[in-house]
Amino acid sequence: MTVPNINLSNFNTLLFTAGLFLFAFVLWQKKSKLDETKKYNQDLILANEEIVHYSKEYQLLADRMKGIVDAMDSLSKIPTPENKNKINLLNSKFDKLNKNTKNIQDILGKTYIKSNTISEYYDMVQRTSNSSGDTRMLVISGVLMLIGMIGIQKKSNYESQILKNKYDSLKNHHSDCQSCGMKLNHDINFKHDSDYCTYCYNGTSFNHSNVDLEDFKIEVAEQLTKKGFTEKEISSHLKKMNRLLRWRKKFDWS
Repeated sequence: MTVPNINLSNFNTLLFTAGLFLFAFVLWQKKSKLDETKKYNQDLILANEEIVHYSKEYQLLADRMKGIVDAMDSLSKIPTPENKNKINLLNSKFDKLNKNTKNIQDILGKTYIKSNTISEYYDMVQRTSNSSGDTRMLVISGVLMLIGMIGIQKKSNYESQILKNKYDSLKNHHSDCQSCGMKLNHDINFKHDSDYCTYCYNGTSFNHSNVDLEDFKIEVAEQLTKKGFTEKEISSHLKKMNRLLRWRKKFDWS
């Protein structure tokens, strides 16, 4: 079974995007629940205001009905034809008021049910909006975004370091003499603004100006032998000379 080649840069971007999407989704949900809570709260206030209004009307009708009953009781104590007619008129008013009172009772009952229903929905939305699930989702989204950002930043730092290294390599001169291949830090008289050691270059021209690569290799090999290099080390060094700046244009790479 082969492991798929995953582009970590795209993977980190995907992680960050997923975290950002999840974060936005949770915030959108919380905003929706908040708007819903405000709506239910407003409806609950209106329902309670209706209850207060109709309760006052009901109490007013109840007081008027009590006054009519008291008046009818007083008139019935004096049984005259005139009082009897008054009692009949009051009784008719009482029936109308009683009918209105029942209507208000029905309205109050429906309003109470409406208020209780809204209150239940309001409590339910409040509980869900303050649930630990949203907090967990926010934490997960934050972790995803953090991991993605760290990965993206590492990738960015890595690429920046590569660019810096390339820039430094272009800006700095070679570490080896581009004529004989000697390490430039072994040359005590070396000037850091040159690509050649002082044994090969005097600052204006090469010390061995009328020489080709193969002849120069012989001279370098002699110097390396005097310094105690092995044949294998000398052979490797001479091959490296083919790629040095001084001889590069003269060397046939094919």
